[in-house]
Amino acid sequence: MSRKKFRPKQQPVHGEDASRQQPKKRTALWKILVPVFVFLFLLHCRMWYIEEEMLMHTAFSSGSYLGLNRKIVILLMAITMCSCMVYIYKKSTGKWYHWRNFVSAFVYGGIVVGLCTNVLVVFLFWLNSCFTSGMQTREYIIVNIAPHDRTRKSYIPRSGAWLLNTFSYGEIFIQGDRYTRIYLPIDSAYRLSGERGIYLKIELEDGWLGWGVIRKISSVAATKISEKVEIRFPEDEQTQAPDSCLHEKSEKAFKYTWRDIYIFAKLRNINLSDTTHVSVNQYIDGQKGIPVWEIDIRDSIQPDMARVILIHGETGEVMMDSYE
Repeated sequence: MSRKKFRPKQQPVHGEDASRQQPKKRTALWKILVPVFVFLFLLHCRMWYIEEEMLMHTAFSSGSYLGLNRKIVILLMAITMCSCMVYIYKKSTGKWYHWRNFVSAFVYGGIVVGLCTNVLVVFLFWLNSCFTSGMQTREYIIVNIAPHDRTRKSYIPRSGAWLLNTFSYGEIFIQGDRYTRIYLPIDSAYRLSGERGIYLKIELEDGWLGWGVIRKISSVAATKISEKVEIRFPEDEQTQAPDSCLHEKSEKAFKYTWRDIYIFAKLRNINLSDTTHVSVNQYIDGQKGIPVWEIDIRDSIQPDMARVILIHGETGEVMMDSYE
């Protein structure tokens, strides 16, 4: 007789043992991405106006605001796309390098760039202002002004530009100690571009990331220049000159501008703001027909003596530098 093997019946497992034996379900990816993107969107909206305000209080020693944004965009796009492709490579069972995977990674990278660029810019500005030097007052010459008016002229349907913080600003190129660029509101930039004979006096602190933290900006007029350009003739020819020659001439003939004159005086330690002892005039030499800048410097000790500097209005060449 064959004996049947006795097999004990398996009893059902209850309680903690059952939970241990059942495989754990992984959390769906969208349950992680949706809260993360919502948080980034709210943070992006929170930094909307802070970015513009902090930019107006930052002086760049090298590079620019647009250059900083480009570097951040490239960095965020590279990190996001590489992270997405690594995740797809580990989870995919087929061809992970399919073009659809690259498109998905690019889309996620674009979303992160759109939401996080201004957040990182504000974070860097805040980090730069955490550790600063003492307050200093410096004078800067305005070299050039570039208004960036980003106001939309017309409405474009189905455009995602409203998600980007494209505010208008004026980029001011300055020359002086250490810093080369500052940023002002677009209205102030247009106003400065229409004025001449001024320089900026800036109170700022040096940040530890290399940018200046601006506390106050004031524009100072160095001296007042007559709006009329005089035509000068020698004494023997001036009596013979017709009345049509004695007229106001446009200042466009002066290619050597007032800013160049200010730089010229600054390099020679001439204080143009001292209008008591220093005067600047411009005229057309009637005999040679050339524009001339004239800087008269009177000595406070010997008021009868004056240093006269004549500068060619087109080339900037020093024509005369002597005492009279």
